[in-house]
Amino acid sequence: MRDIQTIGWVAKRYFHKRSLVELANTHFLAAEEYELLRKGQAFLWRVRYGLHLIAGRPEERLLFDSQRKLAQMFGYVDTKERLAVEQFMQRYYRVVLAMREQNDMLLQYLDEAINKNQKQNIIRVINSRFQVRDNYIEVVNDTVFRDHPSALLEIFVLLGEDSSIQGVRSTTIRQIRQYRHQIDEAFRNDPLNRKLFMRLFRCNGRLTTQLQRMVRYGILGKYLPEFDRIIGLMQHDLFHIYPVDAHTIQLIRNIRRLGNAQEVEKFPVASHVLKNLPKPELLLIAGLYHDIAKGRGGDHSKLGAVDAIDFARRHGFSEQETQLVSWLVESHLLMSSVSQREDISDPDVIHKFALLVGDQIHLDHLFTLTIADMNATNPTLWNNWKGALMRQLYFQTRDALRRGLENPVNKKKWIENTHNDTLALLEKEGITREQSTTLWQDMDDELFLRESASVIARGVKAVLTADDPSMPVILIEDVGMEDDSVTRILIYTKGLANVFPITAATLDTLRLNIHDARLYTGKDNYTYDIFYVLDDEGRPFAHSQNKVSEVTRKITAALL
Repeated sequence: MRDIQTIGWVAKRYFHKRSLVELANTHFLAAEEYELLRKGQAFLWRVRYGLHLIAGRPEERLLFDSQRKLAQMFGYVDTKERLAVEQFMQRYYRVVLAMREQNDMLLQYLDEAINKNQKQNIIRVINSRFQVRDNYIEVVNDTVFRDHPSALLEIFVLLGEDSSIQGVRSTTIRQIRQYRHQIDEAFRNDPLNRKLFMRLFRCNGRLTTQLQRMVRYGILGKYLPEFDRIIGLMQHDLFHIYPVDAHTIQLIRNIRRLGNAQEVEKFPVASHVLKNLPKPELLLIAGLYHDIAKGRGGDHSKLGAVDAIDFARRHGFSEQETQLVSWLVESHLLMSSVSQREDISDPDVIHKFALLVGDQIHLDHLFTLTIADMNATNPTLWNNWKGALMRQLYFQTRDALRRGLENPVNKKKWIENTHNDTLALLEKEGITREQSTTLWQDMDDELFLRESASVIARGVKAVLTADDPSMPVILIEDVGMEDDSVTRILIYTKGLANVFPITAATLDTLRLNIHDARLYTGKDNYTYDIFYVLDDEGRPFAHSQNKVSEVTRKITAALL
């Protein structure tokens, strides 16, 4: 609303008119452009008035809780494919997108007109179709897009390849809008246009900026009709915070950023993997298509994989590359699901996942895509613990692939090795084999399958050196891979009931979030439980002695 008002205020001041309608059908504002502004403004007024009715007071924010009520007021109804609120929000986002496109052009025009005397008017010719004037790209004449339709894609390629160009001149934006209807099936089938589109994905910088411009100026949806269907498409849940098209472009931005030096510290493994991919554009196209089938009904991963095959074959991918991109689209949720919902300390889970992945090339692409996707869905939900799980799954699967899929881990041998490694660690601490085995002799073998020798050894040492082993023994420490990423709480008890629910409830009162819990019970009423937790800001806390003391004291009191 403010953008539209700003255009009106500046235009009235500069052109000495009382209203935008007086500017309609002039060189500044064509009749159809005025009509677009008028209809968009009327829609936004209706939305705002609906918000006032719902809130019973002035309310300018289209908050989550109001969206469903507004959809009902506007007459939308749920269908098998999409909720009424999602249909309404897509209409809202598309109107806003159209307003932003219009505003870009008009504000750019006003800036050029009002500040024309301050411009240096430096012109640099790029080719026979484009030139740069004062760092803004423009067509050399009014017939470029009519005579050379491929220039509708070429302009974004040039912007992506030349970081000195700041944007598109307003007159050229208007001509893009005027001639974008030329992007039809014949345009899409033209080998030159297909090469231009892939050239954009190979440019060194500003890819996502150009994709955003292409969406805003109506080019990307024209060139990829399947993408047009997800523009403004909202998923009405508390997990996805962006429309599908915005999420997709954010994912692509995340992939590109993994190659930047500043991202290495946050995503060291993913950054290393990306730098060693032979053709990063395959990963980018998989990202472009991973959610392309949202809102159609059915499994969007499978439907999107079909679209990805069609795109890849049309754009000259080899059959091997085509199958890789299609598999990534179909499997893009696999790695996040396994890392967060399955026990990745179980060799059987790792072997099963390795069978699904098949080889290192697929694992590298899927790992990088998953990291980018998780951070593009809702960045506030990402934390170091999820990163640690992803890295653990990646490395263990890599080891399984190197070992050979025909050679799964021998569980019995695994347990035996953990036994021996734990005993060796404890003997270095002066704890005898008899002391150790007496403590764990009745414990389930699952402990030695899922936990590392160092974790078990530290727990055993804490119990054997405790002042009173009949009391709950609690060991709290920060753990991680590259850095401290999560706090581990080990709790040993004897003769106590309901240890897990009592501990979980106590951690909740302490505003600690449980991200994993592993519960082991011996035959003689022993329990050996491990919780992985973060504080309410998503951070480990064992470095704070006061917090450790508080947690230890409250868990002990609750259990007793």
